[in-house]
Amino acid sequence: MRYKATDVARFVVNFAHEEGKPVTNLKLKYILYYLQGFSYLVFDEELFEDDLKAWAYGPTVKEVYTNFSMFGSDIIPAYNDILDLIFMKPKEIEDYRSMFKRNIVYFLEANLKNLLEYSTEELLKSVLKDSTPWGKNYIEGKKKLIPKEDIKEYFVRIVNEENEQ
Repeated sequence: MRYKATDVARFVVNFAHEEGKPVTNLKLKYILYYLQGFSYLVFDEELFEDDLKAWAYGPTVKEVYTNFSMFGSDIIPAYNDILDLIFMKPKEIEDYRSMFKRNIVYFLEANLKNLLEYSTEELLKSVLKDSTPWGKNYIEGKKKLIPKEDIKEYFVRIVNEENEQ
């Protein structure tokens, strides 16, 4: 599978606009984290190849964060490619789904419909805990790698705990 996080981010941003629930850079980073974790549960492999790092406000893909940092805490507009954003060229959004396999599109849409229901604050609270992969790897002032195995193990453990109840 192994897509680029920037391509998954474009899918998230455009889908969120279609749903009438656009995202900020902060919310996007939490959604990417959850999508990566859910991918391990559904497909037993990562959704995107990029690494997540334990930054102060949660798991972050540096390139995605950097691409959207120009928006600060504002909504990220729908877009086709990053140049649209840099030069603020509004145009018809092309089919952002086309680069993904059908089962991945279904996976993304189904999970995003759920994730977009949560506020940024709710997602933040669920991610910034000592027991999460972020909490296990966060060191103040550092931007430490979150091993993919930590993410996979955490999501599998959470599901197993839920199934035991």
